[in-house]
Amino acid sequence: MSLLAKTALTTADIIINASLEPLRHSYKGAPTLFRGVRVSMQSDFDKLKNDYVERRKFYSILSDLKEDGLIMKVGGKTGEWKITNKGNDELRSSNQGLKSRYLKRVGKETLVISYDIPRKFNSERNWLRSQLLLLDFKLIHQSTWIGRNEISEEFLNDLRVRKIYKCVHIFSIGKTGSLKRTL
Repeated sequence: MSLLAKTALTTADIIINASLEPLRHSYKGAPTLFRGVRVSMQSDFDKLKNDYVERRKFYSILSDLKEDGLIMKVGGKTGEWKITNKGNDELRSSNQGLKSRYLKRVGKETLVISYDIPRKFNSERNWLRSQLLLLDFKLIHQSTWIGRNEISEEFLNDLRVRKIYKCVHIFSIGKTGSLKRTL
């Protein structure tokens, strides 16, 4: 970081902390939240810088996938992306060598599997996605999958071992409605 940037951040720290100082000592003037707390612009700057770097990596990956014809942007300003036929073929071929350790058995009911797995369990989320693909489930919405294969007890035990069972919800639906064409 340049000397000018460090000076600007230090100046901002001094101004913010000086303006909060009367509030820290006033009984009526401020909530106890401000008492004894120092505000630092440097930590905010570092956080923004890290967020920027992560965003750049993400958009770089999207750009590479789009350039290879594996995804396409469909949402305009909303930023929605869709996997192309070429992307689906590539995904299937990359999963061809993978085998699920769970028995594939078509059930009577249509199952929906939805999950909200925290970022710190990223490898478990990737594992879950790959297993759902191998079990012939289809992604219908972000983190929501649908399929007719039964879920084995072994699969449920693996969710517990990976400590994500509380984040995954599995339920059956009686009528598929507009999802019929997805199955």
